[in-house]
Amino acid sequence: MEAAEVTVTSKGQITIPAAIRKKLNLEAGSKLRFTFSEEDEEMVTMKPIRRDITTLFNIFDPRASVSIEEMDPETGYDLDDCD
Repeated sequence: MEAAEVTVTSKGQITIPAAIRKKLNLEAGSKLRFTFSEEDEEMVTMKPIRRDITTLFNIFDPRASVSIEEMDPETGYDLDDCD
């Protein structure tokens, strides 16, 4: 498991290291959800909140043909992994 150490500023902000932002496909304005573990109060899980599928209508030209491969990065999901 990869780990990174960050510092909390006086305003309660942190900088997410570039390698983590890239791996999670995070960009300015991305939203994250922090969840506390029930077993360990100090364990926190951070997950990106993915865009709702309706936001895709504002990304692609409705007159253009769009393949699943082109949609994958915008949804944040790898559709090949879906059952």
